[in-house]
Amino acid sequence: MSEIPQLEQRIAAALERIRAGLDTLPGAEMAETAAQAETLASRVSALEAELVEKGALEAEVSALRDGLAKAEQERAEMLDTMQKLQTVNADLRLAAAEGATDPDVINAALVADLEALQKVRAADLRDIDAILSELAPLAKEA
Repeated sequence: MSEIPQLEQRIAAALERIRAGLDTLPGAEMAETAAQAETLASRVSALEAELVEKGALEAEVSALRDGLAKAEQERAEMLDTMQKLQTVNADLRLAAAEGATDPDVINAALVADLEALQKVRAADLRDIDAILSELAPLAKEA
């Protein structure tokens, strides 16, 4: 985006040179050159608008990618936690089947598993909210 000020300066200088040259031209050539200068100026304005829009889109894409990376990391952590808790619960159930039961340990493991599932659900709800917030403006336009 640091190119924009340089491009603006170069374009402004070129337009100034064109305007300065117009004063030395005869009437017909001057009108034609003025029309060309106006065409160039409108094209420059359009290009500047495109550059600004491109910059805004790049920033939005970057923010979305950052959000996606964060969500993916959170999801990976949640899945890892859930897998570990499910393994612990399986071991506890196996121990209970063999007669070595401690109901408090089994209960604590199940509570932890439930909490992990609730965290995964909360993450899913945040994902859904993010998707809906992106779709809402599109739905209003349609």
